Amino acid sequence: MRATSSFCALAVAMAGAVGIAQDQQLPTFNSGVQVVRIDVSVLDGKRQPVRGLRASDFTVLEDGQPRPIRSFQAVDARAASATRAAAMPPMALLPAHNVVTNQISSDASRLIFILMDRSMEPERPMFVARQIADAAVDAMAPGDLAAIVTTGVQGVAQNLTSDRARLHQTIASTDWSQMISKAITDTEVAGTLDLNNAAEDGRCMCGLCAMDTISQIANAVREMPRRKVLLFIGSNITVQTGDSDCAPRLRDSREKLFEALGASGLTVHSIDPQGMASVGPATRGTVRNGVVNRDGRVLNHQLMEERAGFMAAQGSLAVLPDLTGGRAILNNNEPFRLVPDVLHESDAYYLVAFEPIEGTGDVRHDIQVKVARPGVAVYTARYLAPAPATGAAAAATGANSPLDRALTGLLPDSPPPLGMSVATFAGPDHDHAYVGVTLDASAFAAVPGSIPLEIAVLASDVRGRTAGGARQTGTVQVPASVDAGNGAFVELQTFVTLPSGDYELRAAVMNRDTQAAASVFTHVTVPPFDAGSLALSDVVLGTRDNVSALPAGAPAIPIVPTTARVFAADAAASAFLRVYRAGDTSAAQRVNLETTILDGQGKRVRHQALPDVTFAGREAPVRVPLPMKDLAPGAYVLRIDAKQARAEASREIAFTVTPAVMTIAPTAHTPELDAALAAAARYLDQYEQRISAIGAAEEYEQAVTPLPGPVPANAAQARQIVASGGPAAALTRKTRANIMTISMGARGWVAFRDVFEVDGKAVRDRDERLSRILQNVTPDSLEQARQIAAESARYNLDPETTRIDRTINVPMTALLFLRGANQDRSAFHLGKPERVGGVDCVALQFTERSAPRLIRTSDDAPAQGTIWIDMANGGRIVKTELAMDSGGTRMSAVRSRTTVTYARVDKLNLWVPVAMNETYDVTATRQTLTGHASYSDFREFKVATSTDIKDIIK
Repeated sequence: MRATSSFCALAVAMAGAVGIAQDQQLPTFNSGVQVVRIDVSVLDGKRQPVRGLRASDFTVLEDGQPRPIRSFQAVDARAASATRAAAMPPMALLPAHNVVTNQISSDASRLIFILMDRSMEPERPMFVARQIADAAVDAMAPGDLAAIVTTGVQGVAQNLTSDRARLHQTIASTDWSQMISKAITDTEVAGTLDLNNAAEDGRCMCGLCAMDTISQIANAVREMPRRKVLLFIGSNITVQTGDSDCAPRLRDSREKLFEALGASGLTVHSIDPQGMASVGPATRGTVRNGVVNRDGRVLNHQLMEERAGFMAAQGSLAVLPDLTGGRAILNNNEPFRLVPDVLHESDAYYLVAFEPIEGTGDVRHDIQVKVARPGVAVYTARYLAPAPATGAAAAATGANSPLDRALTGLLPDSPPPLGMSVATFAGPDHDHAYVGVTLDASAFAAVPGSIPLEIAVLASDVRGRTAGGARQTGTVQVPASVDAGNGAFVELQTFVTLPSGDYELRAAVMNRDTQAAASVFTHVTVPPFDAGSLALSDVVLGTRDNVSALPAGAPAIPIVPTTARVFAADAAASAFLRVYRAGDTSAAQRVNLETTILDGQGKRVRHQALPDVTFAGREAPVRVPLPMKDLAPGAYVLRIDAKQARAEASREIAFTVTPAVMTIAPTAHTPELDAALAAAARYLDQYEQRISAIGAAEEYEQAVTPLPGPVPANAAQARQIVASGGPAAALTRKTRANIMTISMGARGWVAFRDVFEVDGKAVRDRDERLSRILQNVTPDSLEQARQIAAESARYNLDPETTRIDRTINVPMTALLFLRGANQDRSAFHLGKPERVGGVDCVALQFTERSAPRLIRTSDDAPAQGTIWIDMANGGRIVKTELAMDSGGTRMSAVRSRTTVTYARVDKLNLWVPVAMNETYDVTATRQTLTGHASYSDFREFKVATSTDIKDIIK
């Protein structure tokens, strides 16, 4: 098997996370309370999930001690699916964007493991087993992931996927049973050789393979906060035996299994495919009395043995369901009809996050969850297992590298975020094809400089056997103009060569310095490009020409493939593919090419016939510019059809068009608008000098609130969901701090925060550290102040699984856009006159239109906002609102809104910020981060500014 690859050109573009393009480095948001999150099932007497419970109904005990619940979320997969289906646009009938990420489906989805055990008999039981597995796949909700696993020699037949067709194909294509039929065991030879004795079967010695397989699955899903279900399809689980040789091994395996199940929250259901079983040789249609020359005593002994074995097997099937809250379906000729009800038991459950006992170390802690409802059964993880070895400990135990672990894990590894698109092209010979891989590794380019990356690609066939792969190293050069913590847009290009067939393709990226790694998985079908008379490669999209030198053996593609599928109306994007025709017999026949663009309703909006293409041998390149300017904002599909005589081939790819970056068109400046802008610029020029060395006390309340149901469509909907009910509990934090603003003259101002109290507990003495340090503003004192601010940033809250670089949470950020030096960077227009806090104001609305942005985001999003000014008092600022919509279609999408109100402080004779309200909606995790800050005890300090201060403010 040949596997060729190369670390191709790295595309680096200016981008970044939220940060101020200003002189100062503001603190970033980095940490939160450490919590343990468990999923809890509550079933009534009919095994139906109990809905409508609140956080106050739950009590979490760790080692018998009540623990505070820090976060609570009610999950209803059925309701989420119904809402998603009702809101599904007609575009769902068309191909989706063929880009996968490691941000797998939400907590409302389930992980379903279908374990086809070797213990089932062949013929009818195996046929019923397939029906059971197919019924489970059919009952999957949108977003569920399922895997097909076996205790036979094959292991994992199909990794976790939402592709039902692949799951059904795997179920139908394999002979799952490794047992011998009862008819064969009646023969004298089989009886003599004891062929069905699990203790003597080298493929599953002592019958350990079932428990060991379930243990591996339970350990793999232990840290995944979502519903986890295992359907054991088989006729026996050997949990104990009287065999003296096997008993110790079974005991050890059983203890490990119970330990794994207790920590994982995995629910096991056992389903026996043999139906109403007939026991004894007399019930089988073999020779008379089963075997010639057997007398009644022998037949009766065989009957008693089979009956005892059958009862023991039936009892063993109930052990794991009884332990985990599952169901055992036995003695039923149509068990597949009950499978939907089994999965419906996990439709609704609760995610409860609690603060564990400190200093857990490597000791197991027992967990008990009680619900204040009579007659219900509660199922969850029963204890916290010791944390696995990580970092240096993992290295000491010989564990694989983070790259290997990310590549071979059960699910894609995240964070950091990672995206991937793949495309197949005819290969260098008739037996192989190129599989081009494009990775969005922007999350690895967070700081300027040389970033050493290692990437690995692994392709496995449908049997889980390695079919090809590659591993390379390279260096990404992030420009110095990208501020630390902001980042760049980085895409990595590589490829492997594979024969035709179906594959699971995995890719992983690791920063070799920090050891941070991420992985992403997908499926790819490599067609036999030479099998037919006409074939097309996959379609790739790109926004720039490929001018770099290509590595030896790489497929020649004139554009740089991108994972982007969302383009602004003014973007210059193209599609590219190759056409392959048969040999000399059809070389003279013309190949007709047509392109069609379909909108979100499946309606054709554009169609054209392409001019004749030029073939070089058997292939011809085709490049199609996308007519972005002629398309209204929305979702589209590009379809390319090729026809040669009676042979036809088609390819499709989806993309989305958004409005041009500027959302407010520049308007003619009226005298009223010019007067307002001029007054605001004069006011800020004086204001920046006046705010020098102003200090205040800040009280800051933060909350992280999970949103129930599906991912909201927009920030307004997210806020509406929270306001209309939301969860009963949220992760909250209150801090008290000193905050100080220092004027930097023509270069603006810088603000620092110094936290001294968290949730009512002092974290240091309440003193004026900032004022002492900044009595004389020097490069050293500014650096000390920045360190204090960075230290205080760790008390900010963070949405679970998501990190927000929240550098705009200082109250005067919006004023940047109204400074005289910055006004030409934005489009302004006058809103309606408003009365704010008893003051008649003019509303100045703006949208940023120049680059680089004053506030940098991962997708270079423009800032928008409104500033209310008091024209009667020289353009005084009364209120500001700043909105950011960062990464609207990217994995790190964050929508923020910050509103600040100003009031007069008599002792300063100055209007200053007195309240700040902020909201950050994280649509990827359905969470909202809110903050409310109030400011009081304003005071003014006398400071001196060093003459060389400009030299260190970059």
